[in-house]
Amino acid sequence: MVWWVYPYACLNIDCGWFEWLRALRRAIYTGEKRAVLLQNLTKAFSNEDNVIVSISVRTAFDVYLQALNIPKGSEILMTAINIPEMVRVIKLHGFVPVPVDVDVNTLAVTPERLESAITDKTKLILATFTYGVRYDLAGIAKVGKKYNIPIFEDCAEGYVGPSYKGDPNADVTVFSFGPIKHATAFQGAVMIIRNNPEILQKARKIHDSYPVQSGKIYLKKVIKYSGGIVLLNLRWLNYILRPILLNIGFDYKKRVVSLLRGFAPGQGLEVYRFRPCTAMISFLYRRISHFDDKKFYKGMKSIQEGTDILIKGGVTVPGSNPKDRTFWLYPIVTKDAAKAYDALNNAGIDAYQGISQLYAVPVPEGSKCPKPDKAYEMFKNLLYLPIHKDVPHKDIVKICKHTVKLLNPKL
Repeated sequence: MVWWVYPYACLNIDCGWFEWLRALRRAIYTGEKRAVLLQNLTKAFSNEDNVIVSISVRTAFDVYLQALNIPKGSEILMTAINIPEMVRVIKLHGFVPVPVDVDVNTLAVTPERLESAITDKTKLILATFTYGVRYDLAGIAKVGKKYNIPIFEDCAEGYVGPSYKGDPNADVTVFSFGPIKHATAFQGAVMIIRNNPEILQKARKIHDSYPVQSGKIYLKKVIKYSGGIVLLNLRWLNYILRPILLNIGFDYKKRVVSLLRGFAPGQGLEVYRFRPCTAMISFLYRRISHFDDKKFYKGMKSIQEGTDILIKGGVTVPGSNPKDRTFWLYPIVTKDAAKAYDALNNAGIDAYQGISQLYAVPVPEGSKCPKPDKAYEMFKNLLYLPIHKDVPHKDIVKICKHTVKLLNPKL
């Protein structure tokens, strides 16, 4: 029986109630000028007029693939840790997704590993930064230039405020502002296209041809995700509700995760082919222009201290080597995920399995590319801990020490 819990969930909606009310007000009515808002967002991300604001990263990726206009059957090299929907977008275009393995300690793809996967069919490199890890793309960019292959930098999980606007070595950078991302606008993405005015013009023309998504749809999203704020962010509710649900065996985690999905899985590309409504653009600009750097990095510092405790205690934390890492979801790798899951939850630590869509990308049938064994092995025993920037420092320390005690009792 569980009678006490740490009142934090693995997922966190980065939006307080005052900000949510601002989103609601805009979703009901906004008199702001769309063109001015888009211009302001462009200035926030680039010194050039090369920014496209879309409803999602998948929309941006779909637009870019159309503008790139590569032959059917082309191969796209991608970080082996990714989400199924990015793989599906690639396949729906008639291309072949080829996973490239990562190092568990850095979550980075090495230039050498990437180059060994290139064939005469390779037309794009999709470098995805997962779990808040970023790494220098200079080495990968050299490989791209050597073979004349553009680099698409997927920073969907990596927005850290105005201090990072994408790696200049990348031909494209995208940021996400979906429901569980930093500075969430409950929807939306920003794509920056560099070095190729022709591709930029084509992408703009394609995106501008899409209808504007109904403001009613955005209003429904804002209302829907208020439920996530209640279930995930309210500590007193976690104190009361979680022990009850755990003791009756109700799988509330699946319900919460399904609530937070931005799109229903398995749909065609047409579901992404809309432009954002003015209300969403307005709220996105509000989140960007009021981003609190000090609070953000204070939270990251606390998480890094917790990471040091886990590593010293023998717990594997993927991507722990980069010291400038900004944490989003917090993964750990255990010897036995099922056993660790039960131990942590029985101790009141809200560990999750399968909370994220992230997975190890399968090798395409008939491909001679090496299997991403490190990514496969990592996902066999992957868990997520309830650690994020809004968890107080003292509780991060307690959760990490408690986790070490449960998972490495010899210490």
